[in-house]
Amino acid sequence: MRRPATLRNRLALAAVLSTAAWITVLTVAFNIVLANRLRGQAVAFAKNRAQAVASTLAVVNGAVTERETIEAGLDAGVWIFNGTVALERPRASAEVQKAVAGLVGVGARSLRPAIEPRVQLYALPIDVDGQQVGTVVTSASMQPYERGLQLALFGSIGVALAVLAGVYAGARVVVARALRPVGEMTRQAARWSADDVNNRFATTSRYAELDALAGTLDGMLDRISAVLRHEKLLSGELSHELRTPLTHILAEVELLAGSTTNPETVATYARVARSAERMQTILTTLLQAARAESGTAPGRCDVTAAVRACVEDWPAGEPVVALAGSEAIAAGAPTEIVERIIQPLLDNARRYARARVDVTVSPSPSGPVVVIADDGPGIPADWLETAFEAGFSTDEAHGGAGLGLALARRLARAAGGDVIAEASATGARLVVSLPGG
Repeated sequence: MRRPATLRNRLALAAVLSTAAWITVLTVAFNIVLANRLRGQAVAFAKNRAQAVASTLAVVNGAVTERETIEAGLDAGVWIFNGTVALERPRASAEVQKAVAGLVGVGARSLRPAIEPRVQLYALPIDVDGQQVGTVVTSASMQPYERGLQLALFGSIGVALAVLAGVYAGARVVVARALRPVGEMTRQAARWSADDVNNRFATTSRYAELDALAGTLDGMLDRISAVLRHEKLLSGELSHELRTPLTHILAEVELLAGSTTNPETVATYARVARSAERMQTILTTLLQAARAESGTAPGRCDVTAAVRACVEDWPAGEPVVALAGSEAIAAGAPTEIVERIIQPLLDNARRYARARVDVTVSPSPSGPVVVIADDGPGIPADWLETAFEAGFSTDEAHGGAGLGLALARRLARAAGGDVIAEASATGARLVVSLPGG
């Protein structure tokens, strides 16, 4: 038997099974008691008939004689014996006649022979001075009693099935209502852990049975909140503390590059400067993400203008970049946040593209959408999500620390948007969704 998939079904089935066991016991007991009562009524009916017939008899000189004519209603199914000689013998099957003969002269007895049609026999002795001189045997048909017993059995089974159906439906409703707060708490925990870890369950009154669950979920949210606060603080502090020495490094490299005419030395200084600028960009993005996640960077901007500013910083030469979209589209994020999201994605496309990068800005019902597509090798379908993990790179030959996509997604999600990679047959395709302004 397959186990129910949901707790509601399991509890409802458990209620039905326990109820079915109890109803089965009650039904069997009821029908046994009813069968005994009906048999007792049949015996009582046959006994009353025998007593009524015996009242019409007389004993003269030790012999049983009929004192008066037996009424027609009493005559059917009545045997009268003087000793072992039958004075009255109605028509009946040989089995019944044999069963009646076995009751003669043995005192008061009742017998229900295993024959069809079923009858109940009762033998009433006729005694004189303590000695049995005759016997009256009467019969009662058991068909009405057995028909009533069958109706009672079918009726009790029908009632039991109806009760079980009602118990199952009622149990599902009751369990569903009882589990509704648990489902609501589960949805709240999932929503709060992703969007607002400062909410707590202890602020709402609940059933006592749910207090322990609420306390556990609050503890989990406390730990998540502490981890996020630590991460934001660490990111902000590291970014802030490292920007100053990087600025000094860039200044010193610029001075050193201007003090030499050796081409190899100048090229080396240029590579150092580019690496320092890349680190500065990463730190700036981390600082912006920390500010956005802490709720200190509200605002709105023109997404098209912010993307255009990033494109204008594109180095001359190949690959070329083409921006599609000129209308102003408002986003619910400040310009510096949008630029810090788009810039690492453009840098990634520039490193991998062969000849062209297309950037499209368009509106959508949920907010602006920016699509950055290049004609490079693309991202394998199995890596569309892995590409956003920090430190991941599909090709080390192109350089990069593997942080650009991860930081762009983090900053976009902190601002209420997202960055995803879509499968494409002609290269990488990155889609940035931003909150509406």
